[in-house]
Amino acid sequence: MVSDDRNWTKADHDPSVPREGTSLPEASGEMYRSIFERANQAMVVVQDDRIRLCNQKTAEILGLPLEKLQDRPFLSFIYPEDQQAFREKSLSASDGPFTAAVFSVRYMDGQGRRRWMEVNAVHIPWEGRNATLNLLSDITERKSQGNNAGEAEQKYRTLVTQARDGVVIIQDDRFCLANAAFCEMLGYQEAEVVGKAVSAFIADREWLKLSEWHQRRMEGEILPNVYEAIGRHKEGREVILEFSSNRMDYLGRPAMQAIIRNVPERRKLESQLIQAQKMEAVGTLAGGIAHEFNNLLMGIQGYTSLMMLDLNPAHPHYNKLKCIEEQVRNGAELTRQLLGFAREGKYEVRPVAMNEVIRKTSSMFGRAKKEIEITCQFQQDLWPVEVDQEQIEQVLLNLYANAWQAMPGGGKLHLETQNITLNDLRETSFYINPGSYVKVSVRDTGVGMDERTRARIFEPFFTTKEMGRGIGLGLAATYGIIKGHGGFIQVSSEKGQGTTFEIYLPASTKNVAPVQNPEPLDVKGHETIMIVDDEAVIIEVMQEVLETLGYRVICARSGKEAIAQYQERGREISLVILDMIMPDLGGGETFDHLKAMDPSVKVILSSGYSLIGQAKQIMTRGCNGFIQKPFRIQEVSLKIREVLDS
Repeated sequence: MVSDDRNWTKADHDPSVPREGTSLPEASGEMYRSIFERANQAMVVVQDDRIRLCNQKTAEILGLPLEKLQDRPFLSFIYPEDQQAFREKSLSASDGPFTAAVFSVRYMDGQGRRRWMEVNAVHIPWEGRNATLNLLSDITERKSQGNNAGEAEQKYRTLVTQARDGVVIIQDDRFCLANAAFCEMLGYQEAEVVGKAVSAFIADREWLKLSEWHQRRMEGEILPNVYEAIGRHKEGREVILEFSSNRMDYLGRPAMQAIIRNVPERRKLESQLIQAQKMEAVGTLAGGIAHEFNNLLMGIQGYTSLMMLDLNPAHPHYNKLKCIEEQVRNGAELTRQLLGFAREGKYEVRPVAMNEVIRKTSSMFGRAKKEIEITCQFQQDLWPVEVDQEQIEQVLLNLYANAWQAMPGGGKLHLETQNITLNDLRETSFYINPGSYVKVSVRDTGVGMDERTRARIFEPFFTTKEMGRGIGLGLAATYGIIKGHGGFIQVSSEKGQGTTFEIYLPASTKNVAPVQNPEPLDVKGHETIMIVDDEAVIIEVMQEVLETLGYRVICARSGKEAIAQYQERGREISLVILDMIMPDLGGGETFDHLKAMDPSVKVILSSGYSLIGQAKQIMTRGCNGFIQKPFRIQEVSLKIREVLDS
């Protein structure tokens, strides 16, 4: 023991022998020594910054044997950053004989472990000079729990701060906490709300009801936890607020936590959701109708093309057949708009410079509509966007045409582009993803729209034009195309104040690539092609078209029949033209079976739908090409040679 080095004498132990500055109080030295050594509390006497006496519990905390602690500098265990604080707080214990200082410091024990200790220091005399008796407690675990609690509190505060809904804590009818979303609802800063009485922000006629409700909830009465109250905005207007509250403990006392929503804003979001769901349902219907209609047009187009092949252009029926073909193209344009609304439009996506697209389309439109004054304001370093340029051109022309019709006597059309970043969820709606966008604004000085019209303009077949002047698909297709590209469109308009459409398209980091026009290819051939389609008229017309082009044809009217035919005659089949939508076994499953039998099989996917969704998935699995019905004989012949000669 450290204390064994001392010369314990009878005089030391005898209380009748007066001494000053003794190492132990004036009583039985043996008794005090026994208490000191056996205490379950770490005790250490420090004088001149060195350990003069300590017990076994101290050795356990400091992680060294007792014999290695004698006369060792006590500060050698304390973190360098905490040594000055230890000195100052230890000295504060010397203000009087019974004054104590309690504080915590970081230390490193003899095993190199980083820990925390709590020190209870008191001034004592030791061998005639000042010293401190330090009671030590290892509080590392307690500190760790405190840190975890602090981290949890920080996470809670972060969650509350960033919440889109209002979050408040109410105690004694005052706001103890109010996040930015709640303050924004009422037009205040956080400092103007926290600590203030709740009654200052609630309409007078509502406060008594709200206060009584809270009191009853705090007393444990079971009541619905969602209710509405009228809030008082800083500008003086009233705001309908929905409270969803629960009891909680806050700083050791009962309190009420409430999540608060702006009811008009919530109802607006609900209306947007219902509208989006309605548009989705109508889009699904429109896509299905377009698919079936394209199949019908395919039969008409195929037989028309065959008749024209065998007919001299001087024949009186030749021009009539040309008119039929023109009507088929008009019908295909109608279905293209339907598919655009359904977000099933044909996609040939590549990085595009929107400034150039707008210059091209506005110049073309301006030459045709000279009564419209067109001005442009372009951001010079505009980000690229990845789009189907043909579809985006259709969107812009639809908006230009809409503006022209709203300005029958002429007017101004202003086009603007801008890079914009949406990061704050509060500035976006429920269906909009934060991120970088290219914003395109199309503003006219036309007659404008009332709220009822504005709410319906993107619905298919809704139109304000006279009967026979339009079918109302332009803006519906615009909506679907932008939505299909991952963007969104907003409109603002008032009667007599013009209209502004704002299109947001996700920005791309890719470079704009030049367009390459394919070289013309030979349209004839001699290979064997298998046609797979469940529509009899399409099988018949396609067989005749391909045989006219010189190909040998094998027909299959279902996916199962196609698999059986390929098992039997696969060696002679050079190409498969495969319908996507078929009963029993669809185009995707049929393709997978064919690919499993022959990994080198060449397949062109054919559909009344377009290259998106299911068709796009099949293409990523190794399909060689896609052609959309209805197609002309020249189109299918070029596509066949493109795949066969690749």
